Order: sequence, then C-alpha cells, then structure tokens
Amino acid sequence: MAELRQYVTGQDGGMQNRGASTILLHVEHSNLTRSAFPEIRLDLHMTVGALKEKLYTHTGTQPVNQRLQLRDSAGAVKGAMDGDDRKLGYFSPEEGDIIYIQDMDPFSASAKGWLEDTSLVEKYEMTDEDYDKRDNSVRAFKRQQAALKKAEQGDTPVDPELMKDLAEKIEAGNRCEVFPGGRRATVRYVGKAEALGPGWWIGVEYDDPVGKHDGTVKGVKFFECGAGFGGVVRPDKVTVGDFPSLDDELALSDDELWARGDAPMAVGPGRRVSVRGCGRKRRADAWREGVGGATSAGLAAELLSNSAFLQDTPVFFF
Repeated sequence: MAELRQYVTGQDGGMQNRGASTILLHVEHSNLTRSAFPEIRLDLHMTVGALKEKLYTHTGTQPVNQRLQLRDSAGAVKGAMDGDDRKLGYFSPEEGDIIYIQDMDPFSASAKGWLEDTSLVEKYEMTDEDYDKRDNSVRAFKRQQAALKKAEQGDTPVDPELMKDLAEKIEAGNRCEVFPGGRRATVRYVGKAEALGPGWWIGVEYDDPVGKHDGTVKGVKFFECGAGFGGVVRPDKVTVGDFPSLDDELALSDDELWARGDAPMAVGPGRRVSVRGCGRKRRADAWREGVGGATSAGLAAELLSNSAFLQDTPVFFF
C-alpha cells in the first residue's frame, strides 16, 4: 500500500505520457542568444529535414539556411547533424541534449540582434514644441479641461472665443452625432451661451428623448424642440455628417437593406433575436435565424408595437 501511495502522489516527470521513441531536447540559435526556447519533444524516427521544418516554426530560420549541431547539456559539440534523410535516432541524442542552429543566411532578419535588441531600431521622437502645437493631443485636452475648471472657479478668465474654429464648421440644420454615446441629432443652434460659460456652444435636438430640456437653458431659450429632446454641448462633442434618422431606415425596402449590407433575414419561433434600439424614435433591427417570412423591418415594427413579444424573446441590445 505504501508503494501504491508513493506512486500516486509522487512527482510526475512526464514519463507516463511519453512515447518510447520520443525525447526532450533543448534548442539554441546562433543569432537569438537572448531568447529562451522551450524544450521540444521529438520522435527519434523523425528525419533531419522534418526537424528543420519544425525548427523553422520556432526560430524563423528557413530550413535551407539551417546548419544543425547536436550538443550535450554542457554545450560540448557531439557532432554535426548532416543529411536531411537521416533519422534523429541516427545521432544517438540523449535526454537534455541541445540542438544548436547555425543560421547561414547572411541577410537573416535575426542577424546582429535585430529581432532582440530594440535599441537598434530607429524610433520616431517628437519634441515638446512640436507636440504642443497639436490640437488633438492628450496634453491639449488636459490643458483645455484645466482652463475650463479654473474659469468655473473664477481663477482665470476663459477665452470668450473658445472653440470658435470648430463651431464655424457647423451650421444649423446639419445632421450630427453627439459624443459620448453616438446619439443622433439635428443641429438647432450655433453660437455663444453665456448662461453655460464663455466660448461657443452647439444646440442639438436629439432623435430620441435623451436630452435634458426643450431648448431652454437656465431661463434662456436657444431653440425650440420637444421636452427631453434638447441638449447644448461644446463643438468638440459634435460630429457633422451623413447621419440619417434611424426611423427613416424602417421605410427602406428589402433591396435597399441588402444594398446597405443590412440584409433582412427570415425569422421563426423559438430562435434568439438581437434588437438594435427600441424606442420612440429609434430603429429596431432584429435578426433571427430560422423559418418564416418576416423581414427585419417588419419584425422591428412588431417589436415597437408589441411589448409582450419583447418579454417572451431573449433580446440583446447593442
């Protein structure tokens, strides 16, 4: 019983899972002196040619450029491994021996430490003066936020024309997305809002009721919109472009959806569905693999009008 216990609880040397004709060898490379290659398990019936192919995946040296040596665990050369047709067992390797790879390619990418010594790689360096000139850098953002914070505390005045250059590129009536959240909206106001702070501001009417007001901020009416649809943000939070209302996409035909890469798919009972948006002014797109005749647009309309459908269906919003 004691011998059985010792066998079960004894240290596993890996011999139980090792074939009788396999052996564990180490690998070293002439150019990759800093790299520590894991020992690899090789079959003694493997040819030298097959061994070179395997070593190619570990070191990146093409088989035709490999010259192999078998060395003992102390690094002493035991012999050259010549002849691609010879079997590994021909060279009588022992457990823990080293396969040394001499890279014969004079243009090897690993030569002279190019794959290990990062100091050899020329790096792009930017001076502080050049970095300060960038408007979209982290430093510029921090500087801008610090100036706004000081202005709120009354420490230093803020430029009354703050972000004017960005605001001049935006016009009332433009479609846009507002950061964060990618909220789609229509620009309703471009100008200053002293009630909010110095500088230029953009008033938007969101497609969804995700705003904070109806265009009135601190008693000042900047534009007209429904309650909960209005917002006033800094110009750097607004991206103007082709951002149609998501409601408009419900009216697209199946051919138009295919052309947009938003193809309708057949749906059926008992299948998982994914919904993109579901609200007063959001498009509900649904995809479900199965059988049936409903398209994504038709299913979206059903989702918007039938809350029970949503309750009985596994839905994932994104």
